[in-house]
Amino acid sequence: MKSLKCMLLFLWISIGLVSGQTTHVTGTVVTAEGGEPVIGATILVSGTSTGTITDYNGSFTLNVPATAEKIEVAYLGMITQTVAVQPTVRVVLEADTKTLDEVIVVAYGTSTKKSFTGSASVVKADAIKQIQSSTVTSALEGRAAGVQIVSSTGQPGENPTVRIRGIGSVNASKAPLYIVDGSTYDGPISALNSSDIESMTVLKDAAANSLYGARGANGVILITTKRNNKSKVGITFDAKWGINSRAVPEYDLVTDPGTYYELAWTGQYNKLTAAGQTHSQALEEIRGTGTNSLQNILGGYNNYNVSWADLLDDNGKLNPNAQLLYRDTWDDALFSNGLRQEYNLSIGNSDEKQSYYIGLGYLGDESYAKGSDFDRYTGCIRVEKQLTNWLKAGANILYAHSIQNFPTTSGGNYINYFQWSRMIGPIYPVFLHDPTTGAIVKGSNGNDIYDYGSDTQYGYARPYGANGNPAGVLEYDFTRITQDNITANAFVDIDLYDGLSVRGAFDVNTSYKNNSKLTNPLYGDAAANNGYVYKTNEKWFSYTGSVFLNYNKNFGDLNVDALAGTESYKKEYEYLYGFKKELAHSTTADFNNAAVIGQLDSYTQKYSVTGILARVNLSYADKYYLTGSYRRDGSSRFHPDNRWGNFGSLGASWRINQEDFLSSATFIDDLRLKASIGTQGNDNLLYSLTSTTEYQNYIPYLDQYLVSNIDDKVSVAQTYLGNKEISWEKKPECQYRL
Repeated sequence: MKSLKCMLLFLWISIGLVSGQTTHVTGTVVTAEGGEPVIGATILVSGTSTGTITDYNGSFTLNVPATAEKIEVAYLGMITQTVAVQPTVRVVLEADTKTLDEVIVVAYGTSTKKSFTGSASVVKADAIKQIQSSTVTSALEGRAAGVQIVSSTGQPGENPTVRIRGIGSVNASKAPLYIVDGSTYDGPISALNSSDIESMTVLKDAAANSLYGARGANGVILITTKRNNKSKVGITFDAKWGINSRAVPEYDLVTDPGTYYELAWTGQYNKLTAAGQTHSQALEEIRGTGTNSLQNILGGYNNYNVSWADLLDDNGKLNPNAQLLYRDTWDDALFSNGLRQEYNLSIGNSDEKQSYYIGLGYLGDESYAKGSDFDRYTGCIRVEKQLTNWLKAGANILYAHSIQNFPTTSGGNYINYFQWSRMIGPIYPVFLHDPTTGAIVKGSNGNDIYDYGSDTQYGYARPYGANGNPAGVLEYDFTRITQDNITANAFVDIDLYDGLSVRGAFDVNTSYKNNSKLTNPLYGDAAANNGYVYKTNEKWFSYTGSVFLNYNKNFGDLNVDALAGTESYKKEYEYLYGFKKELAHSTTADFNNAAVIGQLDSYTQKYSVTGILARVNLSYADKYYLTGSYRRDGSSRFHPDNRWGNFGSLGASWRINQEDFLSSATFIDDLRLKASIGTQGNDNLLYSLTSTTEYQNYIPYLDQYLVSNIDDKVSVAQTYLGNKEISWEKKPECQYRL
């Protein structure tokens, strides 16, 4: 990629205000050299990407919150600039000449950007801390080219889907591999505190991640935690507060009950007259109590103090003397601005022989949707010490405890608050109301009774969401996930002789996840079975051991950097599920509160992969670079006859601007030609291609069966046909760049 030292980007933005909610922004990005349009620059507001320029003319248009005070413009290879929002804004971006010598974390080591032959993007702590999100991968959005971040639920603490350079597989997993401080990370990304992260590096191509073999087929995200670089004890404390509110306005909906009755009348009238009925015949049916009556099609809900016959006139207009008896607002019952609060404390110190970093954090993130929130408590300790002039050791441990509450609605077709409030008519109340007085009906304990749309006493039969009420679910039901995650690793570096060293490392990752769900016995779908209690317990335990020889030495203009070693990774997953019905009381989500066993299920899965690997980096005169890597992996997912796979890569880079014929071209900062070729493998096979959840198949070479109960006898049914010949999904990759 060519970068001009004096190249400037000019951004003209014209701004117009829109009714106090959003600011309409249009602009154009061009270069100073020739005024050519720039494609790919990212516009950020409050640290969040609001758009990327894709127009070939370099123009864009977007809406940002009217309260926004600053706009940030970022472009790869350029210094990010922040300017105040005003009617006309001009942003000048200059080339970042310091990034070429920057040391970046790569597979099993470090490199510099100028010598790295693969493809990688780096996001530093300064950018990470700007993101107000419970997942650190959100910092990659708009900052790492080729990385797509998708959050499908909006639930605080939910792990987003990450795709690097699109879909990397058809039949296997598409998720990238996460490496934290050199260790495989199997826990949830939401368990990592962004305040403890020093940098994130995204490895994108085969030349960059083929050393990870089987696990790096979909790209690799390397996360490095902070180490203290100060020569004295440093204590840092920060506190952040914010509000989570709805960013996108609702559609233009019918919110007035009277208008809703009129529209319902018109629709029914048109239906009857189109079927051949006269005006008087249609009026008679609409005002009656039969199948085609307004009372029937609206489920008997009359919010006004007049009868159904007097509610609307002969032309379907609301009686001017009709007065509302009650009106509940679903938006008020289901949504409210949520508080986001975050506190972080860190202590660190370092000298020429040792360093340590200790971090503590708390995050409380309440959603805009009531009943949806995420609480996380984190701790981080990292210690490194030079024990002798030839021996160095270090260790770190990360711990996170999180509590995640989910909003749920009863009724299988009514899955979220937004769908419910958007689809339900304004005449249908949150609470059960007396049709004569309009008063909220009270329960035996004096509490307000929620309207579930099917009350026989008052003749209610709501046509939408029968037996459902998300506001009632908020009070009587709950779904809660608690999770504990521990990641720990230790290493020893030994200098052997004249550039030759050895490193031994060991890491452990364990995660415990408990999902509890209670569906109340009083109202809704579960009332017929006197309520349900569901519980799921999941446990992940994995460890990795590795030994590597490293050699780094200069021979004049030639630098040789070589690595060889072996690595072994093992993981065990345990799953336990059960539910019971017939609850004794409606507040305890424990099995001792229920009488009848509904279902029990459990299983254990084991996986291991062992690899031997080698890599050689050669550089000559700081302008010619050549990298070769090889890894041989054996996976427990495959039959012993087809267990091993070979993966390799070759990459080269030429810094053209370092040649003598360009020595006088001072306007060129960096001009490189890069090429790479490699092969990646994927063993993370899935059970179903159509499932929305990726269920891993740990033994695809074996026939698999389901054991069930038929008349209290064992019944075995085959669920998967094993294939002894199944083996690695391999993907060749070749690319070159200027």
